[in-house]
Amino acid sequence: MHSNFFNTFRYSDFDYGIYKNHITNYFGQCERLIYDYFAFKIVNVYTIPPNQFDPNYRLITCGLGVEQMQIPQDMVGLITDRIEIMLTLSPHLLEQKSSFAQGGWCPAAFLQDVANAIINEEKWAAENMYILYEPTEMNPNIDGAHFFELLHYPFPAQYIALGPTTTVQILEVFPNFSME
Repeated sequence: MHSNFFNTFRYSDFDYGIYKNHITNYFGQCERLIYDYFAFKIVNVYTIPPNQFDPNYRLITCGLGVEQMQIPQDMVGLITDRIEIMLTLSPHLLEQKSSFAQGGWCPAAFLQDVANAIINEEKWAAENMYILYEPTEMNPNIDGAHFFELLHYPFPAQYIALGPTTTVQILEVFPNFSME
């Protein structure tokens, strides 16, 4: 991992190759959808379209795991301090695309909102955890996120080994719609 002259953090070319191969091997071909700058870091959002093994459409971040999260001291060694997050959109949900606009949420922006909360607000996330953050313009009805392990994939799919001492965990994330 390195910093370029714009002071934006990205996976090194070598680590990015490992990341992309891992995603392709376990989830399917991915393409960059959007990226955004958060605290001088780039967080890309990739799409993984449905394929012969999985009918779901997935969005996954790339870049969130570049730096360690600031986890509490009593959790060090118990949880992974680097994560990427994945959002699954079922075929049924995709058939009702208008529900995104009517429901007041944008799935790709949701991933960026969660990444922003983790990076800029120095929050941390682990499986079976929930974080709160302020609703945003793109997602005015969402005020938090729930994190879970990837249940429908083999254990090796959940972790990306970027070296002998660096592991990134992929967590499934679900929006929390506010009751207002």
